[in-house]
Amino acid sequence: MNAPHRLALVGIDGSGKTTAVAGLRRRLAAEGEVVTVHSPSFHENPNAPLQQLSRQMREVSLLADEIDAFGLKVTMLYLQMTLYGAVERGMIEAFRPRCVVSDRHALVDTLAYGTVYKGLEPEPLERETLEPLLRRRLRSPESLDATIAWQRRLGGEADFWNLALDLDRAFEAGPAEILAEFGRRYATPLPDAVVLLDVAPRETLRRAGARETAASELHEDPAILEALRGMYEHALDLLLEHCEGIAVHRIDGEGLSAEETTDALAGLLPDEVRAACGLQPLGAKTESSSARRGTGRRLSNRAAVSR
Repeated sequence: MNAPHRLALVGIDGSGKTTAVAGLRRRLAAEGEVVTVHSPSFHENPNAPLQQLSRQMREVSLLADEIDAFGLKVTMLYLQMTLYGAVERGMIEAFRPRCVVSDRHALVDTLAYGTVYKGLEPEPLERETLEPLLRRRLRSPESLDATIAWQRRLGGEADFWNLALDLDRAFEAGPAEILAEFGRRYATPLPDAVVLLDVAPRETLRRAGARETAASELHEDPAILEALRGMYEHALDLLLEHCEGIAVHRIDGEGLSAEETTDALAGLLPDEVRAACGLQPLGAKTESSSARRGTGRRLSNRAAVSR
């Protein structure tokens, strides 16, 4: 079986990534020529493997936000991303798709977020006080047990309570070394194409505020989101510099409806995938919809290269 084309949609929280990828999945009606991966909440796709573990990790991660535990949040984001390779492989083996479209990507997001977290000097988690608190506050204390069991299965020298320090040390390396190390840890390659869905933080926070049931995460702060916005741009420039063959596109999401954003994402699928899915050829798109799809240009003004 030939390896599928991998396309990752990235951007700051609230930019519309999850909605766009879910919209593409609904448009295609079922898994088949294209499968979708929602990272780090893999359970958002009902056909994804490891759904229970994904939900359990999500519960611990959200509690880290509630109790303002930065080191725990870093640990949980990393552990959630370690599910990526297993989930992606499961979807590919089950459905044999031509294309995998992901909401976030473990390696690309690690490169972006790692630049922000680097140098913040996280401390070891205080197990004596934190573990009882987590077990009291979690709806299902088994979520913590399952998370720690997964971390042990991954191996490595650091245990769960010291993992943030291990990650801090890993980010001291250069970009190429970071990608190689975390590619090994996540058991996944880089995508063939990365699409940055660019939306200003003021708009993403407005959208987050409109979702009354949404929990606020530690990085959902205007200054942090603006920094992350820049770090995504920087991360994609690093990919272009260090990773031959990767294509980078941008969708300007300002003012786009959810349907228009999904149109833009669908327009960036490879032609053979679009044809197999029965999607409208790009040449047949109207001028207004065509103008709103991704620009297809590289952030560093380099010529596009396709694998």
